[in-house]
Parts: sequence; structure tokens; C-alpha cells
Amino acid sequence: MININDKKIFFSGIGEYVPKDDLITYLIQKGSSIVETLEEADLLIEGNRTTPDISDKLYKAKKEGKDLVEIQVLEKEFSLHFKVNNTIMAIKLTKDMDRLLKLLKNKYFNNDTFVQLLKFYDWKNIVLYEDDMSRDICTQITKRFCSLAITNHNIQHSPIGIYYTALETNHSALLEQIYLMPEYKISDRNAKEDQPLTLKEVVALNPNTSVAVQQQILQNKDPRELYFLASNHSAASHILDQLQSMNNETITLALIKAGNYKIGNFENEEFQKEILIFQPFTQEIFNQICKELHDDLSWIYLSQNDSLDESMIDIILEKNIDNATINLLKNENLSSTSAQNYLAKNDKIFNIALAHNNNLSQEQYEILYKTNDLDVLMSLANNHRVESELLSKIYEIDNRMIHECLAANPNTPFELLMQLMLDTSHKMIVTENPTYREKIKETIGHMQW
Repeated sequence: MININDKKIFFSGIGEYVPKDDLITYLIQKGSSIVETLEEADLLIEGNRTTPDISDKLYKAKKEGKDLVEIQVLEKEFSLHFKVNNTIMAIKLTKDMDRLLKLLKNKYFNNDTFVQLLKFYDWKNIVLYEDDMSRDICTQITKRFCSLAITNHNIQHSPIGIYYTALETNHSALLEQIYLMPEYKISDRNAKEDQPLTLKEVVALNPNTSVAVQQQILQNKDPRELYFLASNHSAASHILDQLQSMNNETITLALIKAGNYKIGNFENEEFQKEILIFQPFTQEIFNQICKELHDDLSWIYLSQNDSLDESMIDIILEKNIDNATINLLKNENLSSTSAQNYLAKNDKIFNIALAHNNNLSQEQYEILYKTNDLDVLMSLANNHRVESELLSKIYEIDNRMIHECLAANPNTPFELLMQLMLDTSHKMIVTENPTYREKIKETIGHMQW
């Protein structure tokens, strides 16, 4: 805290984060007055762009006993006592976007104050980053709210920064402002399946989006926004009810996959198959559904569900339905005991399924390796959880199809990947292997160093 009450103040230069006029108004409100000469002053403030000759005079005055305050100290003091409502009223009346931009660049404001000010920026429906002011605002948002900007400074200047900000922020008021921003869409060239592409789609998916914005999305009726809202694990119950009542296949599937679908009379459900395959199950819902399954095909659909736990898997295994069993033997939640029991059967089809399972013990993978069955070995060569030592042993089996599987497996030792590179039929696969790419990147880095 600095004592700026009832002072005669000599103010040189300008502020970095707060317009000089605002700082002077603040000082006057504190009962101080601005004087023209150093000799009249009992408090000196040195701002940015102070000329060298004035800086020298300020330094001498300080040595003679006058108080000298750096501009950053005053800006911080101003920001802590900033009356946002008064300023917003003035901006609403004047529509002074330049002043608003300067305020949004103030790093001393807390996030809530920043978003309150952001509400009054007029985007004029200009495409994001198409003009300097829009670009500056987006930079400030990303710099303040996107964690990636800490490690990647350039992202705050890139349009993708706003996209990542919308993905990660938990500030619901900011999400509301992002939803109201002009449309921005990322390229779908490298997008993953079911990935939101626009800012509005990201807001629809973000679990911190307010109920008011969820309601707005519902009213806008954009199909993709509705799809991502249906996928939102924190969507309000009444919003989910309205989405389900639309009876739209795409939206219903999103509800089911997210565990947002409310199961009624299962035997009459239109989306029975989708529920069995995708709905995350609690024990209670699982028990209810098991009572209502009356044919093998339904059990086969249910066996594909990733949310099944050990006890659920064991219940379905007891049905002894071959295709269901094959699905369950690939499930990572299969118990070690069940895996061992099916290994003991030494059945080729079951062994292939087990070799695909990413959660067996290395000893169980060794048992499968010793079957010396080509199809089982190919499955093991594909498995990302098989340790590199066993993959090296599998490599010794001189088989083109096995080598092709090993070329794609990130657990394959780098030395073997280099060997596989010598075969032109495997070269392209190896170059896409993440282990190979990372090792080559490291090597190039050391060479540059």
C-alpha cells in the first residue's frame, strides 16, 4: 500500500496497464492534486516513457528525500480498488473500445473483473483474428486462462489458443462470453472422431458451462452443438430430459455413450443395442438389464460394453456364449483368475482373444507365446502392453505379418524398429511409430546441440 491521499503529485510518463487519465482520476478521488513541477510535489510518480532528463531529476529528488513511486505500484493499487461498475457504465455510454482494450490488458485485474469487462467488447461479428483489436482481445484471453500459454508462449498469438482455452477453462462466465464470440472452427483434417470443431461445440461439451448457456444451446438447435451438449457429463437433468425427448438417433447415442440416457422400460427401448454396447453401467442398472435379456445376441452386445467390471464379466461368461466370451476375454477388466482358466483350455480362438487383452500379466503373455500359434503371435505383436523383451523374442520368428505388427507397436525396442526400417514394406509403418518418431526427434536435437 502507498499513501496517495491528499498529496501534491508530479506524474511523468504513462502507465503500461492502466490509461494515465484513469490513474489521474483515481489520484484526484483520493484528494490529491497533480502539479506541474518537481519542486511543488511531495510525491513523485515515474511512468513509462519518462524522458532521460526527467528521470535524472526524479532520481536526484529521491536522494533529497522526496517519495518516488514506480508506475507499476500505482497501477496495482488502482487495480485492487477498481470500481468496475462505474467504468462499465462509462464504456456502455461512450462505446470506447480502445479504452476497454487497454483495461483488458491489465494483468493486475482478477479473472472475474476481466470477464466483466469482456462482456462489453463489441466483436462486430468480425471473424476472429481478422482485425488487430480482435486479435489483441483473443491474445489476452489465452494468456490469462490457457495453461498451455505457460509452456508455449506462441499459442497466445494463435487462433487455436482460444479453442484450447474453451476446452480447459472452469470459469463459467468466460465460457458464456466465448459462446457469444464470432464463429471459429479448427481444421477437421487431423481431428479425432467425435472431437468438437467450433468454439460453440467446445462450450457445449465443457462441464463448467452454465445452465443458462446450456439452455441457449438447446434453443439454438444446432445439431452438432446438441450432440456435444448430450455428451456433457455435467449437463442439467432437465436439459438432458429435453434432449432425450427429441428421439434423435445421433443425440440419443451421445446421451447413451456419456451415461446421460435415462433407461425406462428396457424391453421396449428403441435403442436397446446401443444401450447394451455403450451405456456405462452401475451394478443396479446391470442387474436390472440382465433380468430382461432373453436371447444370445443381446448378451453378445452387452459383452462389448467397456464399463463392465470383473463381477459383471464373470456373470456373462457363465452364459457360455462363444462370441460373448471372445469379447470378454479382450476386456481389460477381465480378472486374472478368469484369464488363467481360459488359458488352461488351450483353445485357439480364446488364445487369440486373450492375446489382444492389454491387462494380462507378463507370465500369461509368455504362456500365449509358447503356443507357437501364428495368429496368437500376431495378436501379441500388436499388443502395446507386452514387454519389449517378449516382443524381441517374437521378432526372432521370421514372419512378414508378425514383423508388420511389431513395426507399429510402440513397445517394440528401437533397435528392432531400425532393423525393420531396412524392409521397404515396413518402412512407412515404422516412421509412424511414436517410439521411433520420439527417438529420432531426440537424436536430431542432440545433433543440433
